Amino acid sequence: MFKGPPGVRDQPVELLYSARTSDSEREIVFAEDGSLTVEQLTTRSGNVAEALRRVQSHFVAVCLPRGPGLIVALLGVWRAKKAYVPLEPSFPLQRIRFILEDSEASVVITERGSEPPASLEWPRLRLQWPSGEPEMDEEPAPAPAVEQVTHLAYLIYTSGSTGTPKGVLVPHSAVANVLNAFESLRKEKSTEDVLLSVTTFCFDISVLEMFWPLCYGFSLHLASAAESRSGALLRQRLEELSRRAAARGGQVIFQATPSSFRGLLNAGDASC
Repeated sequence: MFKGPPGVRDQPVELLYSARTSDSEREIVFAEDGSLTVEQLTTRSGNVAEALRRVQSHFVAVCLPRGPGLIVALLGVWRAKKAYVPLEPSFPLQRIRFILEDSEASVVITERGSEPPASLEWPRLRLQWPSGEPEMDEEPAPAPAVEQVTHLAYLIYTSGSTGTPKGVLVPHSAVANVLNAFESLRKEKSTEDVLLSVTTFCFDISVLEMFWPLCYGFSLHLASAAESRSGALLRQRLEELSRRAAARGGQVIFQATPSSFRGLLNAGDASC
């Protein structure tokens, strides 16, 4: 298994800290509804981590749309030495309820406007936007005092298309190995590079898309839900980012499923 260069850190959060730039005002996360500087990402994820340290359970569900708040929440979970459980706001209520109960997540991170219906009675930590301040609507019931399993990064569930969804535990070391491996393939590295992310965070490959740029000092651009679904809109976004990155000596990194590339081709971008 690829372990990266000698002395490489095996925790994504440690990788991220090692990549932090002295330019705290540099914007590193971009999305349709806003952006985040290094300082904002650090401060806001720290606030989320502080709120989560009062929660004894190791698993924290995250039910947020694509946007800066999602990155804040996921990083905050890791900084609190906990593991996240991804939930798409568009999931059927039955699936959300099953995953929450099966994972025994003690709290779900949400935001107003996209959170599960009130009929789902579960402690919630709401992210206020654009401030990014976390607000706990009620203190979650203390979980039994057990030894914390701090090596886990996330608990992801299968689609359940062949039966009941099954949870898969993924450790931090596996995440760091993937990040290190892909970084070893990046040539002519520049802080002006940008990765365009299109994958839902309920799929494993999203971890690479979201945290590779942040852990190695370049920028993350989260495609909107509409762009992720439309080959034409996605093509426009890629062309815009490519022009901007090239003008600054950078490059655009993009990976997607065959269906997304087919959409790009159908939109007329034969160079893909």
